[in-house]
Amino acid sequence: MSSTTLSRTLAAAATTAAFLAVTGVNSAEAAPRSYPLICQGAGAMVARIQPGSSIALRFTPGREASAVRPGECTWVDRGFRDGEPNVLSLSGNRRGVNYLIDGMLSGDRFYVHGYNDGNGRLVITRIGL
Repeated sequence: MSSTTLSRTLAAAATTAAFLAVTGVNSAEAAPRSYPLICQGAGAMVARIQPGSSIALRFTPGREASAVRPGECTWVDRGFRDGEPNVLSLSGNRRGVNYLIDGMLSGDRFYVHGYNDGNGRLVITRIGL
């Protein structure tokens, strides 16, 4: 590696480090990987809506992959395991909140992607397929 290439590489690394320090971005703080779920509205689903476009939607955990009944959600590739959260949580996305409410009230299937936050909720990261 020539000294010019090495100098450019070090300069680029220093610029990136400075940007991350100024913006507060930390790779350890990256969002967890989310996974697709299928839900079917109606049944025993209950929504708690809060100001600021936030919703907590309680559902019955489905036991079979992709086989949902009214009021249930399930993972696309497997059923829910004991102890996994049965609350979908979404904040700051008015269109997404409307999508969840419409799905719940219509009794139709709806789709989300989410991850277990370790605090009893599945945080929604994506609405739809």
